[in-house]
Amino acid sequence: MGNSPSSSYNSSTLSKSGVRRPKSVNHYLQDHVYSMLRQCMYQLPFPPNAVTENAVQKMAMAVERVEVIESQFVLLKGARSKGIYIIIEGEAQVLSSHGDIIANLLPGDFFGELSTLFFIPCTASVQALEGTRLLLVKNDKLRQAMGEERVVSVGLEDYFVRRKYFDTNGSVHQATNLAKIAKIDLRKIPMFTKWHEGAMKYLLDAVSPDSEVGPVTLVPPKTFLCHETEGLDEITVITKGIVSVIHEKKVVTELDANYWPIWFGEQEFFTGRRATVSIQTITACQAVVIKFADIEADKSKASLFHFNLCLLVACALTLNGYWPHKVGNQSTFAFPKAKTELT
Repeated sequence: MGNSPSSSYNSSTLSKSGVRRPKSVNHYLQDHVYSMLRQCMYQLPFPPNAVTENAVQKMAMAVERVEVIESQFVLLKGARSKGIYIIIEGEAQVLSSHGDIIANLLPGDFFGELSTLFFIPCTASVQALEGTRLLLVKNDKLRQAMGEERVVSVGLEDYFVRRKYFDTNGSVHQATNLAKIAKIDLRKIPMFTKWHEGAMKYLLDAVSPDSEVGPVTLVPPKTFLCHETEGLDEITVITKGIVSVIHEKKVVTELDANYWPIWFGEQEFFTGRRATVSIQTITACQAVVIKFADIEADKSKASLFHFNLCLLVACALTLNGYWPHKVGNQSTFAFPKAKTELT
């Protein structure tokens, strides 16, 4: 049959909703699809060592394939999910009640696990775009594969923080969870690593004066966060999402904050020099925006020596044409060649 994606979608039927489903779910998964399933299983909040290769193999034989012919909602807020969906090709969008994009889901991402594992209604609607292909791990199949180990090992709020989920349903205390997410990522940035708890709390309170909102802001796709020709009065920390780094109308590189935070603005804060690149969101992003004035007001509460030293290092790297990002477990600095000409 070959290795073309379409060859594994035989024996299928087209439903009225526009989704084609195979009649038989007992099939072989291609290596990259099996890897996505395996990665999803190991990221779910099961107890340590609960997920075994045997369980993954059982799921591989039991998953259903779903092909989205036309863009449609796969999950509806307030309804129950049929199981856990894994994107193997295409894209899905997590939407608020007003239709705003909360997150863009790409191949390897999964959704529906909150309803499936925590026994709650879906906290947001998810729309799969035309041509998207999914794996569906149904509730009963997951129960059969995992047995008694299907019980989750973390609470709902902790899982929201771990996954950096933006709640629109009131399932958790949004402001508290966003503050936890912000603090975890700020601690990964050199200039904030050694700030003590009191100083960090003061800063996050200044960023989010409204105690019901929290310090993290949703930024829509294709939004310019800074321009290389304009001055800044704030440091922006991207905690989730993908952005383009642009120099002279050319895309220099793309950075993914889902694995390590992205930050910019420290060069101008410390040296007064304007940014040398523009930053534009590719997907919906979550960002913490910190005004220079709030940092100045809070510096006395932090470790000043470490604060200034880290700023000097960060600015020196930036001024010399390096851009920080995360590879594996090591922080590296690189400034790749331009790869795309903007029109």
